[in-house]
Amino acid sequence: MHIGKAIRKAHSITNIKHATVAKALGISAANYCHALSQSSMTVWRFKEICDELNMDMNSVYSLGADPDEEL
Repeated sequence: MHIGKAIRKAHSITNIKHATVAKALGISAANYCHALSQSSMTVWRFKEICDELNMDMNSVYSLGADPDEEL
């Protein structure tokens, strides 16, 4: 699963812009988008993003779950 894809879906659901979250995290919008494109992300950064999106980590994580993906 790619966590960045799940976060992008969360942005769509919450209608919170990428730039708004980036500013709250103290990084540029470009760096934020770059972080979402990476294959891994630290748990603390994921938590920060979820908090800014007003969603819990499990809810965001479940957005990226692929029903066809084997565990």
